[in-house]
Amino acid sequence: MQPFLKFVLIFILLPVIVFANNEKSGVVQNKSGEGIWNAVISIVGTKEKVNTTATGGFKIKVREAGMLLRVEKSGYLTKEVEIGSEDFLKIVLDSITVEAPPVLKIDFNEADLNGTEPYEAIAKQSRNLKENDFKKVEDIPVSSFFVNVDGPTYANVVARSKKMQLPNAKHVQIEELVNAFSYDYDSLKFSGESPIGIYSELSTCPWKKGHQLLLVALRARTVVDAAYPPTHLVFLVDVSASMNDPQKLPLMKEALKHLTAQLREKDRLSMVCYANKAVLVLENVAGNEKDKIIKAIDGLVTLGNTAGSEGLNLAFETARRNVIKEGNNKVVLCTDGGFNLGVTDNAGIENIIKKYTDDALFLSVIGFGNAKSDNARLKRWAEAGNGFYNNIGGLNDANRLLINEYTGKNNLAAIDVRPLIRFNPLKVQAYRLIGFDLKTTPSGINTEEFGNMGSGHTVTAVYEIIPVGIKNNFTEDLSFKKYKKPDYDFSGLSGIGNIDVRYALPGNAKKVYQVLDTLAGNLVQMDKTTEDFKFVTGVTELGLLLRDSKYMSKANAKSAFKLIKSGAGMNPSRVAFADVAEDYKTLFKELK
Repeated sequence: MQPFLKFVLIFILLPVIVFANNEKSGVVQNKSGEGIWNAVISIVGTKEKVNTTATGGFKIKVREAGMLLRVEKSGYLTKEVEIGSEDFLKIVLDSITVEAPPVLKIDFNEADLNGTEPYEAIAKQSRNLKENDFKKVEDIPVSSFFVNVDGPTYANVVARSKKMQLPNAKHVQIEELVNAFSYDYDSLKFSGESPIGIYSELSTCPWKKGHQLLLVALRARTVVDAAYPPTHLVFLVDVSASMNDPQKLPLMKEALKHLTAQLREKDRLSMVCYANKAVLVLENVAGNEKDKIIKAIDGLVTLGNTAGSEGLNLAFETARRNVIKEGNNKVVLCTDGGFNLGVTDNAGIENIIKKYTDDALFLSVIGFGNAKSDNARLKRWAEAGNGFYNNIGGLNDANRLLINEYTGKNNLAAIDVRPLIRFNPLKVQAYRLIGFDLKTTPSGINTEEFGNMGSGHTVTAVYEIIPVGIKNNFTEDLSFKKYKKPDYDFSGLSGIGNIDVRYALPGNAKKVYQVLDTLAGNLVQMDKTTEDFKFVTGVTELGLLLRDSKYMSKANAKSAFKLIKSGAGMNPSRVAFADVAEDYKTLFKELK
């Protein structure tokens, strides 16, 4: 090639080559100029993907100008921006509120939920205390599950693993174990202005050849009330040696980060930690200084004893110095039990609490992995501080409770929520809702009261499916005699079925709305599924073993551990649970 042509070719290609190694930086903000944490930044048509920092900042590799940058965040409208020559991108997202009329108003018809007369009779029967059985679609085409599933299973399973013991099988609720973790569900869809998004995924069942697993998840939009009074929260964090447990300090730290993402500029956060002595970590930090807050959270480590009374005094004094008039002022004690340094008796602790609390300052207590004796004590302390006591069963539980302390109320996105899964008899022969054993009747219809979904709340349900054409040895004649098949129209169904979520908006329970979606139609092999699906499947498989389920078939702890580990990703709680799953793999091997 001629030297001149080489020079021309290099001159033409040089800008592209240079741009190929370029790294674009920027910030994602709301209309108030506050950074948006954990927004997903991706380059359309490529595998490049990053998440924003606590202040909304990001850096991402870009090959060439003209490519589309996509920004996604729950509670905000997705935005795409064409990449130009600018070095710094400032992207402002429009929030979505639930004030506008939802997708569709319908006339609520209880018969549509419960079918014909036999269903109504079944609903009056006592709760089914045994495992949910397989249901024939031709007999019972509609299934439902409860949207509030917090409970102690996660804490119990983790605690027993440390002792290399199996938990009591009767106390294992698989849905509680599955919902103890957070999930990304990247392709979760919100329809129009509906406050509830729907996600589903379908794959093979690892413990029963020929069967399939269907994951169904609901997520409420993030609802931020800009008019809500400013808040000053003082977190009093127990960092004694006993908090060195995946279900304690690591869980608390992740929940505190979730809360930090919700704070506004006018909010304030302080933090006191205590072990051998009490230390003021943060004082009156503005809610938009998220990097500073998260750095302090990451710095929390466990050691020593529990100088809790000293911590209480320091936390209350910090709160008093920085009280926001006509605001939400609260000390939140996060601990796993009592104090062993300084004042340790209940009467003395309650006197400290009563000395500081009044109509302008409250104390709430959040317990992590507490014994029953500690629960009673901590509840008395919260009552002395005119606040609330809750024991944490998992990450969803922790996130919800901390957000409640922040808002001073249940920041609801939707009320009276009931999901209805309609299976297609042309594709699905039978199905089984895994878990939710105390919350359904033999008909599969949810007999609990309607559930409410707070801001950002997520619930996950797993169904084991027997496709049409697969030998079925599980379903028998219905246990109730005077059964009449519901007159149901399946003509509108495609794929394996659809999901119909009924709900109302806060303040008006009489108006019932619905949002519809088609269930995942494409069967994806397990190795091609998302990390979320792998992790949920592994947790479910482990749950079947710990539940001593009659439907475990060929479930085994080695397979469960492999799926949990491959699906844990970079999520700290999920990574920690992989160690728990490995302990159970060892234990089950020893018990053979």
